Amino acid sequence: MKIKDFVLCVDDSELVREIIKSTLRKILPNSTEIITFDNYFSVLELIKKDINKIKFIVCDHSIQKMDGLQFINWLKTNNIDIPIVVLTGSSNSKIIDEYKECPNVKAVLNKPISKNTFKEKIRLATQWNKFGI
Repeated sequence: MKIKDFVLCVDDSELVREIIKSTLRKILPNSTEIITFDNYFSVLELIKKDINKIKFIVCDHSIQKMDGLQFINWLKTNNIDIPIVVLTGSSNSKIIDEYKECPNVKAVLNKPISKNTFKEKIRLATQWNKFGI
C-alpha cells in the first residue's frame, strides 16, 4: 500500500508520542503515515520538503528551544495552513487563548485526556469524516 498522507505528532515525551500514534492508527486510513518528533526543528525540515502530504499536526505546547506557539507563528509567517491540534498540560488561560486565536489551531486539549475524548476531538478538529472515518 502506498503512503499518501502524513500526520505529524510532536511531543518531547516518548510515551506520549507512542500513545498518540497508537490512538491515531486506530482512526486514520491505513494509507496515512504517522510520523513522530521530539522537537519542532525536525518538523520544520519535513514541512519544507513534503508540505503537501501533511494533513494535520498534533503537537505539545511545551517543548524546549521552540514551543508550540513559536512553531505555529513560524507556520503563519510562512503562509503555511496545516490544521493543528494542541495538547497542553498548562492551565494558563492566556496561553490557551493565544492558541485559540490562531486560525490553524482546530482544538486545544488539556492533558491528561482520555483516548475516547482525544479520538472524538481529532475527528471534529480535522474533519476526517470527509475521508470516510
